[in-house]
Amino acid sequence: MSAGWGAAAVVVAACVTRCRRGVAYNALDPPAVSWVAKSPKWMQPYLRLSRADRPIGTWLLMWPCTWSLTLAAAADGLPEALPALVSNVALFGAGALIMRSAGCVVNDMWDAELDRSVERTRDRPLASGELTRRQAAAYVVGHGFAGLGILAQYDLSTIALGASSLGLVVAYPYMKRITYWPQLFLGLTFNWGVWLGYAAQSGSALGMPFEVLAPLYGSGVAWTLLYDTIYARSDMKDDVKVGIKSSALATAHAPRAYLGAFAAASTGLLAVSGVMAGLGAPFFALSVVGGGAHLAWQVASLQLDSATDAVAKFRANSQYGALVASGFVADALVSAL
Repeated sequence: MSAGWGAAAVVVAACVTRCRRGVAYNALDPPAVSWVAKSPKWMQPYLRLSRADRPIGTWLLMWPCTWSLTLAAAADGLPEALPALVSNVALFGAGALIMRSAGCVVNDMWDAELDRSVERTRDRPLASGELTRRQAAAYVVGHGFAGLGILAQYDLSTIALGASSLGLVVAYPYMKRITYWPQLFLGLTFNWGVWLGYAAQSGSALGMPFEVLAPLYGSGVAWTLLYDTIYARSDMKDDVKVGIKSSALATAHAPRAYLGAFAAASTGLLAVSGVMAGLGAPFFALSVVGGGAHLAWQVASLQLDSATDAVAKFRANSQYGALVASGFVADALVSAL
């Protein structure tokens, strides 16, 4: 999804973080579609390795980008900015798909030993020995070359903005081994598209409205804390067994209270961003009220002892991302009239 080489690194990191909890085939989290099983047999382990049948990670990576892309397009003026917006959404979408797949492969290369000890991940192609590390490395290189076609599209300031997150990129893979809050690092990395999207659409990372983007970024981080803490609950027993730390374990004594706090923080910061941007009723009705209601539903209805429900609630967050995006789009359209 990318704004140059630095942005590409951010996308890979974000995808690596998300794919820590992407899974192979299992009863708790069945694949969204079955087309992989119908593909040629030699391709199937590669497609499963890259989570080709699981689009949720790509969507969760993409939605924060669309929020800021739309904000920047509205600031530039519609309909004049519409062609650039469509082009950038296409570039970010294609890049997210390609680099998310690459990130999944890299993640599995790092975590193959851990995956063998977790029931939900032991059948992954690298953990099971279905593919070798050399085959996986070659597959990553192929994804890298595919991504080159959509890289280096933007100015140097945007590339520098992407490169500025490299500390998070390097740090995250080790976070689940040293802190109970790896989901916080996931959120910081995974929502970097808020900054990159605005820079890409506006043409520069210089002079961006910090007072608008900072709370929007914070809202995304809190959202990620919510959905990945929910998802991590499906792995709690195995995580304890193999020594993996997570926010699900850190909040196990009062899970609903913490999840409610994450939801409130995300909704509140989203509202602050809208106020600072001068957005109107369509945004607050759809993104803030509608989105907030969706998060409240997740927290209130979550079955705390059900791993299956945790996975289902996690997947529902693609709907939340779309709901928030619809508010930005509706507000931009109304403002352009």
